[in-house]
Formats: sequence, C-alpha cells, structure tokens
Amino acid sequence: MQINWDDEKEDWEVVGFAPANECDVYGTCGAFGNCYALSSPICSCLKGFEPKIVEEWNRGNWMSGCVRRIPLQCERVNNISEGGGKADGFLKLEMVKVPDFAEWSYGSKDDCRKQCLENCSCVAYAYDTGIGCMSWSGNLIDLQKFSTGGIDLQKFSTGAMDIYIRLSYLEFENERNLKVIFTITVIIGAMAIPSTAYFFWRWMTKKRARKNKSRESLPSKNLNKVKLHELPTFSLVELATATNNFHVANMLGRGGYGTVYK
Repeated sequence: MQINWDDEKEDWEVVGFAPANECDVYGTCGAFGNCYALSSPICSCLKGFEPKIVEEWNRGNWMSGCVRRIPLQCERVNNISEGGGKADGFLKLEMVKVPDFAEWSYGSKDDCRKQCLENCSCVAYAYDTGIGCMSWSGNLIDLQKFSTGGIDLQKFSTGAMDIYIRLSYLEFENERNLKVIFTITVIIGAMAIPSTAYFFWRWMTKKRARKNKSRESLPSKNLNKVKLHELPTFSLVELATATNNFHVANMLGRGGYGTVYK
C-alpha cells in the first residue's frame, strides 16, 4: 500500500496498493495459465493446454500463455477431416479467482452448463447461488488459484469460486484410459503376487519332501549301535572245542584285531 501525507487534511491518504505477490499482477501467467503463489514455478498451464512458446516458458517468462492441445467440438465439426465426435466436457477448478469480463445470465447450474455447451465461443463457466451464471469467451486471463484451507472465509475475502473449463472429450478419454491401464496393472499385480507365493510354497514343500526322503533312505547310525548285554557270550573252553583247539584248518583269516575262526 502506498500512502502520502495530505497537508490540507493533515492526514495520510492512500494513493495505491502494491501487489501482495506476483500472482496479483494482471496477466502474469498469460492466457489459460493458472497462477499459484505457493508453488514453484508459480505459473502452470491448465489441464488440456500447453505453453505457447516453450522456450520463454522455461525461462520464467509466462506472459505468452498457453494454447489448447485438442480442438473443441465446434472446431472439429468445422474441420471435416477430424469429424465432430462426442460433446465437450468440463474440468472443475476449485478455489480460483475468476477472470474479468464475464457474461451474466440467470438460471440453474445445469442451465449454465448447457448454455456454455451450446455456445461455441464459450470456454468456461461458473455458478454461484447468490450471483447466478457467469460465462467467458475468448482467452482466460488472470486465473489465480488459492489454497483450500478455510474455503468459506477465503471465498468471502478473495472472491474465489469454482470454475469449469471447457475441454475436448478426448482429454477425459485419455484420463479414463490411463485409469483403466492403472486398474488392470493393479489387478494383475494383485493376482501375480499370491500366485507366485503359492508356486514358491509348492516348490519349497517338494524340495523339503525330497530332502526328507533322501535322509530316510540312509541307514541310521542308531541301528549300528548294539547293546553289549544283548550279545551272546562264550567261554574259552567252548571256543577251543568249537575250533578244534584253534586249529589252523578252522582259521578264516587274520586282521588287525586278531584271528577269526569258523
């Protein structure tokens, strides 16, 4: 705010206001550009639009604004090679400082939307129960986004409203296609994870079964352990008699632990 001292009134006089931020400067982001002071960079093209001059946009000069990526239905009807196609749709932007130079009319919110669709020059509309229907044609300049905190208070203090931007139906088709692809990917992933886990469990189960089977096929060490009291015992006389007094003819062989007789 700029003030000067008035000698006649002997009081301070307000002579002007300085912008609170860059977004308060008219047309900072150009046509179809949306300014948001809390983002970096502060300017971005609306959905369905792209920078008109990319080099300038990348340098932080946004005054050239943005242009539409896909023509609206009226433009497609006039271009026979592209055909009319489906009706256009609207993108809702919440908490936005609406542009100047709106056309006013009365009716319900549905009537407001219908009027905009039937008018080829209409590029956006907004509706408020206390104000009525507002519509815009030509370029949308000086759009400014506000934060969503304290919506009712900010709407009262800044005049922020919800505005509906007209876009080709193809913009929404592309979005729906991306959602379908994402959904299918999630479903496939959700099915693949349990299936993979199941096959891994089966593989581990079979592997453990084969390992246990191989262990069972080996002779147990416990089977080789024989208790001494279960072995039969013989006296020296009985052994001498059985081997004909340890005769050589009855000898089977000789080893490290002694001679073996039959």
